[in-house]
This record gives sequence, C-alpha cells and structure tokens, in this order.
Amino acid sequence: MIDAHRPVLEEPCYADAVEGNQDPDEQLEPEAEDDLPDPDRFREPKAVGDIVATLLRRVNKMEYYVPPPVDHEKEAREELERKIIVLRGRGIPAKAAKIVAAAAMNETDALARVKSFLGGKPGSLVLSGTAGCGKTVAAAWAVSLAPREKYVGSYAAGNNGRWPTPYYPHFLDVADLARIQRYGKDGAEAMDPLRHCWLLAIDDVGSEPGDQKAIVGDLLEFLVVRRNDDDLRTILATNLPLDDFSKRFTARLKERINAGGDFFVISSSSLR
Repeated sequence: MIDAHRPVLEEPCYADAVEGNQDPDEQLEPEAEDDLPDPDRFREPKAVGDIVATLLRRVNKMEYYVPPPVDHEKEAREELERKIIVLRGRGIPAKAAKIVAAAAMNETDALARVKSFLGGKPGSLVLSGTAGCGKTVAAAWAVSLAPREKYVGSYAAGNNGRWPTPYYPHFLDVADLARIQRYGKDGAEAMDPLRHCWLLAIDDVGSEPGDQKAIVGDLLEFLVVRRNDDDLRTILATNLPLDDFSKRFTARLKERINAGGDFFVISSSSLR
C-alpha cells in the first residue's frame, strides 16, 4: 500500500512496485530509454519577450569602444612630410620639394612648357631664363611624377612595363654632376640611374666653375645623346641665353637638343 502521507518527490521504495510474492529486495528492471519522461517537459517555458528583455539588459551593460577624434591637421602635416621625404630622395632641393609637395607652384611659363613637354614625345628640353623665373620648381614638379611611358629596358625588376625604383625620375644639380665618379665600378653604379631613369632634370647648367666646364660638357653630351637615343626624357635648366649656351657646349649636344627637343626661353620675370 502506498503511504498517502509520504512526500511526492520522495524516492519510491521497491515495495510500492512489487506485486504478488515478488522479493521486495529484488531490483526492478530499468525502463527503456524511450519510456523515460522527457525532462524538458518539466521545465517552465519562457516567453520570447522575457528572453529578449534579458538580452537587452545584458547589452545595455556592455562597454562600447569609442575611437578618439581624428586630428585631420596632424594627418595632413604627416602626409606633407612624407611627400617631402620622397622628393628629397629623388634629389630635389629642400625649398623646391616643399613647394611641390604642398602643390603650391605658380602657373609659370616654365611649368606650362614642362607640362607640354611631358605630353609630347620623349626627348630633351632646355629651360632658359633668369634666376627666380620658376625653372627649378617646374623641373622639380616633373621629377615628382611617376613615369608615364612603359619601361622597355633590361633591368630585372622592370616587369610588365613597370619602372624599377632606381629608374624613377632624378633631379641633379650640375655641381653634383661634375663630382660624380665616372670610371670603374663605382662610376658605373653612379651613372647607371642617370643614364636610364625615365626623366632626368639637371639644374643650374652653365654655372659650373671654369675648371669643370670640360667635364660637365662631356657628361651632358653623353647623357643627352644616349638618353635621346633610348627615348628617355631630359630637362636642363640654365640661366644662359641661347647664344651663350651654344658657345659653352659642343655642337653635338646642341644638335641633339634641336633634333629631339626644344630650347625654351622663359620670358617671365622673377618670382622671388
């Protein structure tokens, strides 16, 4: 007989399940797994609204990352400094590099002629004008550009028409050209980028000391002639007028400039 006063959740004794003369100490066979009650049936179901409310409470307690405000002026200064470093690495003087990096060039006759030169066929351009007329900045702007023609040389890194880094544009003062070692392995390494770069700008041509005139003349002739033959671009900036330039340098140099380029006289007054 089942005791009516026994708690319902109490473990049932074996005697309650015994019928007839079955030994009360003998364990009953366990029920099959399929016959066991589903425990989920006894769990109290939660409404969807309760679950959503719980999730919202947890979300509201979370701390969100708020990024600091962007300093646009600082980013602009850092970008300008980065550009100046790149231009200085191409040989451009500091003053001209700052002007070009900031895109603060005046629209001079020199700059207009350089833009026209870059839009035409490769060759040589001589910018002739007085000091301060914008020759150096115009040449520096050209050197700041990426190559426009495809690379067709034999340099190992020049794949798919892309110019190798050593052959990106170079800017050089004529005084530095006079000091370049021309012979031996060191000379070959120093002359290689000047000989093969997409665009070479040489500033202050004609200002070299008297004892360096012959050296500079030979180097200019070599570079202009070879570069013209390879369809490369060369810009020379000088204070010399056409007559003085013609007297200063060889006939072959003048001939190559006339045949594959232009001697442009800048009429603008000084911007300094």
